[in-house]
Amino acid sequence: MLSSCPYWLPAEPRRVYPHLSARVEVDVAVVGAGIVGLTTALLLTSAGRRVAVIEARHVGTQVTGRSTAKVTSLHKLLYADLARRLGEDAARSYGEANQAGLRLISDFVKAHRLNCAFERQPAFTVCFDDANVDRIREEAEVAARLGLPARFTTQVPVPVPAKAGVCFDDQAQFHPYNYLAGLAEAVSEAGGLIVEETRVSDVEEGTPHVLSCPSGEVAAEHVVVATNLPFLDRGRFFTKAYPRHHVAAAARLDGAPGFDAMVINVEDPTRSVRWHRDEDGYVLIATGGAYRPGEDDPVMQAEALTEWLGAHFNVTRIESVWTNEDFDSMDGLPFIGTFPGGSETLLTATGFGAWGLTAGTAAASILADAILNRPSPWAGLFDASRTPPAASAGSFLSGNLQVGKEFVRDRLTPGDDRDPEDFKPGQGAVLQGNIAACREANGHLHRLDATCTHLGCVVTWNAVDGCWDCPCHGSRFDADGTVRFGPAVRPLASAGR
Repeated sequence: MLSSCPYWLPAEPRRVYPHLSARVEVDVAVVGAGIVGLTTALLLTSAGRRVAVIEARHVGTQVTGRSTAKVTSLHKLLYADLARRLGEDAARSYGEANQAGLRLISDFVKAHRLNCAFERQPAFTVCFDDANVDRIREEAEVAARLGLPARFTTQVPVPVPAKAGVCFDDQAQFHPYNYLAGLAEAVSEAGGLIVEETRVSDVEEGTPHVLSCPSGEVAAEHVVVATNLPFLDRGRFFTKAYPRHHVAAAARLDGAPGFDAMVINVEDPTRSVRWHRDEDGYVLIATGGAYRPGEDDPVMQAEALTEWLGAHFNVTRIESVWTNEDFDSMDGLPFIGTFPGGSETLLTATGFGAWGLTAGTAAASILADAILNRPSPWAGLFDASRTPPAASAGSFLSGNLQVGKEFVRDRLTPGDDRDPEDFKPGQGAVLQGNIAACREANGHLHRLDATCTHLGCVVTWNAVDGCWDCPCHGSRFDADGTVRFGPAVRPLASAGR
């Protein structure tokens, strides 16, 4: 069976941090040890703040550690779209924030001597169809006018059938897990506390705020919720940012790739490619088409992606396939700052739309500035309390309408009538009676209540990752029902036999 463990993640964590076992009092509590959480923590510990990072699993093993790890401010064709909808000043600020995120990552790599294969590469957004050449040209012209390192080209140095591309020079790629593991060590060395396998279930707002955990609590003057989508419903971000899945693959190459570039196309399905060099040679890290969880078969998506890789590159074998989850905001901009209607000392960042490395790093800078009472030139653009403009109303309505359709459809679907005892390892389905049944790779059979513990949608089986996905708000659960990440904070209930 092909491994579903993301290529970047080691069999065992590089370093294991303790779980929370008592009450801890700090200046700032950061929930989540991904790119946003650890960057925020390092900025604040460097400024002399007492910081605790609380991670539900292990450092770097969630969304950031499952990414392609392109460190670039070129985000497909976003700049022309932002300039049309929000104006060129907004588009310029978005670009400046992401370029600043890229510089901060580079600075951290140098300052903390992080061994994370950080390499400068140009990034390309390309088209495979002549009909999209004008869109590519427009993106290059708008981005260049905004002061970004953009140029239009018909020469793409990658063996894909590209007609044209917009190139951002001097971007980067790296090993995301090693980068985050290095950030965590830097936070710890600076006096910060990192705890793992500790899930925060709630935050009681006050002076200080109190974070509830299974075996302890954290009291903090400021709280940063950096969990992809916030697990706290009080900001209702689950109605403003919608889950998007895509498959990813690591393909071993026969020799060097023969190009130095990162590439993504504009057509559907998406094909995003970069290379990485390890002790055994070179691998391609690639992602496939995007889809709402539960609306497509990830196995078929993975097969289509690996077939495409084999057709265009000197692939010798596929080492692993997996899926990742991102959240698209209703207006194309992340939400960064305080929770709407909440305390000025309760902050979050979400809705990065698959571009969370530079944007997430910029978000950490904005959050740290807010906590340190320093002005940020980008805080207003990404304000988490903002009301998106009327031009975004369509995506807001369609996103929530889709959630409603999922909720109703799940209750009208009768369920699979197979006997779960016949399931082979890796198989799973929602059966009649709302039973989520699956057999793990080790042969263990689980029977669970298929109702997501967030807001009651019915989960679907993801055969690539061997997990349960909620199609409404993006919660993910292990085969045994344990929460991978929220907004759910409680496991799926057992259904017995």
